[in-house]
Amino acid sequence: MNELDYGLLEALTLRPRAPWSQVSTALGVSAATAARRWEALRSQGLAWMSAFPGPRYAPGSRIVEIHIACTPHRRKDVAQALAEHPDMLSISAMVGDWDLVINTQTNAGIAGIEALLDDPIWSHPGIRGRSVAQAVRLFSQGNDWRIGALAPAQTAELLGARTARNEVVSDSAREHMTRLLHEDPRMSASSLAEALRTSVATVGRRLETLLHEGAISVRTEVAASVSGWSSGGYLYLDVPPRLLDAVGQYISHLPSTRLSMGVLHSRWNLSTVFWLNRIEQLLDIEETITSQFPEVRVVHRATRLREIKRLGWLLDDDERVKSRVPIRFSA
Repeated sequence: MNELDYGLLEALTLRPRAPWSQVSTALGVSAATAARRWEALRSQGLAWMSAFPGPRYAPGSRIVEIHIACTPHRRKDVAQALAEHPDMLSISAMVGDWDLVINTQTNAGIAGIEALLDDPIWSHPGIRGRSVAQAVRLFSQGNDWRIGALAPAQTAELLGARTARNEVVSDSAREHMTRLLHEDPRMSASSLAEALRTSVATVGRRLETLLHEGAISVRTEVAASVSGWSSGGYLYLDVPPRLLDAVGQYISHLPSTRLSMGVLHSRWNLSTVFWLNRIEQLLDIEETITSQFPEVRVVHRATRLREIKRLGWLLDDDERVKSRVPIRFSA
């Protein structure tokens, strides 16, 4: 990958659905060149897009984090079985107290969590234990992570002046639009309008509303192995409740942060994930956090062996995308 590729990925991270004309203006290349480079990255499995129900997709939307301990020599078997399950959105292999970590979302409230935890998949003979945390605050996630390849003027060109919409969107329209974008995150407004049997203007207002509210998330993804951040680290923190928002927000603004999430768990209440150039940087991040907030206690540290699945996309041993397991919207 070259500097143009990194700039292109940064541009599409900021605005996944930006027209190629806008992307090309920000990057100083032709629209055809931008589109051609994206297709090359996508075809090599180095970059892809995901569209999925956001954290505010429905009143019953709940994010759940599940840690799995496997019996010896069964981690790969367990990972493969879990990866093929449509409700297990993202899975990584870890070095730490657990062998796997799963991040997923149910849109059916407490009943959805109960159904998830009662799923027959957990009877797999290779699973010897699990630990479950439910999110209560989402300070930042992968959508907010930046490569850092663009100058401020280029970023301003892409973001522009955007007005938050307040369109009333029915449940059925929201689900239909999310399903369409799940199949093609860059589906044109005209194609969406045709599928939804409405006008292009109405589609534009609805989509801006749903994106602004966090009901739909559209994300540009890059293979960690070629992003420059080939290592991953996890810190699980016990934070005094009065400081949870301050610490969670502080961590969310660190450049390496991929996830900062307040959770309900017996041992910690803040889960964090970082993409790193070197795994040793996790110690530097820990020192930064605990120096800023001495009352914070690190309960557990872990490192990522590799990503297995990210938001429904299955990854190969080099963490390149290879296929997709469609998610279940009603789960």
